[in-house]
Amino acid sequence: MKKILISAYAVSPIRGSECAVGWEITRRLGQYFDVTVLMCENTPSGDSYAAEVKQYIAKNGAIKNVSYVSVPMPRKSKIYTWLHDVGFWPAYYWGYTCWQKRAFEMAEKLHAINKFDLMYQLNMIGFREPGYLWKLSVPFVWGPTNGFHSIPLSFLKSLKGKEYVFQHLKHFFNELQILISDRPKKAAKKASVVWCVDEVAQKKIKEWGGKTDLLQETGLSLIEDETFVAKKEFVSPNVLNLVWSGMITSGKALGILIDALVLNKDLNFRLVVLGDGPLLQEMKIRAHSINHKIVWKGWLSKNEAIECVKSSDLLIHTSLKEGTPHSVLEAIAYGIPVVCHDTCGMGVAVNDKNGFKIPYTDFETSTLFVSELLQSIFANPEILNIKYDTIGQTKAMLSWDSKVKYIVDKINTIIAQNEQK
Repeated sequence: MKKILISAYAVSPIRGSECAVGWEITRRLGQYFDVTVLMCENTPSGDSYAAEVKQYIAKNGAIKNVSYVSVPMPRKSKIYTWLHDVGFWPAYYWGYTCWQKRAFEMAEKLHAINKFDLMYQLNMIGFREPGYLWKLSVPFVWGPTNGFHSIPLSFLKSLKGKEYVFQHLKHFFNELQILISDRPKKAAKKASVVWCVDEVAQKKIKEWGGKTDLLQETGLSLIEDETFVAKKEFVSPNVLNLVWSGMITSGKALGILIDALVLNKDLNFRLVVLGDGPLLQEMKIRAHSINHKIVWKGWLSKNEAIECVKSSDLLIHTSLKEGTPHSVLEAIAYGIPVVCHDTCGMGVAVNDKNGFKIPYTDFETSTLFVSELLQSIFANPEILNIKYDTIGQTKAMLSWDSKVKYIVDKINTIIAQNEQK
């Protein structure tokens, strides 16, 4: 059995986002390889990933062929965490880089003993931190990676005040980092493949001289609950149940949906908003003419949120910049079509069989698209009902198992090619 070493800072069986990426991919790779995973022991903010993995293994048994090695955060990372918490956001990456250096030291020691066949930089997925495993003299793969995408200026012009300034600064510094980053460019050139979440990342990695392929960073677990049957038909003029989920910030762009619904306030809809954030009150004021049709749920437990999604007809995800949101994949898993912008990982996951893609142009175009889509669904419910019929065809290709099977095939090919040299 071939041996691979994986750097996965965030790994947890009970968390989502980056932790879910680390957990779902590493545990499945154990079916095919002898896997050693370097993971963060305790984050500076107090999250104990190592303890959560140990508790899972104590209860459910060891993960076959997978060894999780916890790497402590360096003490000085606490200083960087404090700087980040008081508003100096670049300090987060300084602390993370400290951990990657320590992980590399551990990798060198383990490689001297185990002689790994391949090194794999898994997460975090942002391009800014590729780790240091690429320095070792064995094949190296990296990804899925993302973070190259900046919200277009055509969207930013609609923002006001602090949000306008903040998002423009993010745009500027993101473009600057892409230009001047040195270590990511070296890692990309060394990698046998860099898996990219979307075409924007793929184009940039190619410009850096790297070999690329598309692979989304997250996946869905195929639903095993046979008692649940997804909604199969919408009949107008019944209530169209809509759901929106996320942090209520400018980047999530809930205002697009609110404005579209205000234009259609006479339609028979009900919107459930899952989440909270700094723009909550502003959104409530913006929606004053339709607030009687909106339920502001705030943050719910994962199970409660899933129940809201399952009882909806359509998930509308207006975010302007993201990877592949798990809320989008969960909706698809439960047979609920998705509306999202045609960008980032979500623009890859959503297609004409499982949803509708909003042109990625500006706020006005997005608002008009959602408004006209809702009008079309009420005028011709088959527009939505066809998605109910075809959405199941897309589940398997978005699953964790299909992603890992692709990764396995690619790794086996890379190792075989290296052995033939």
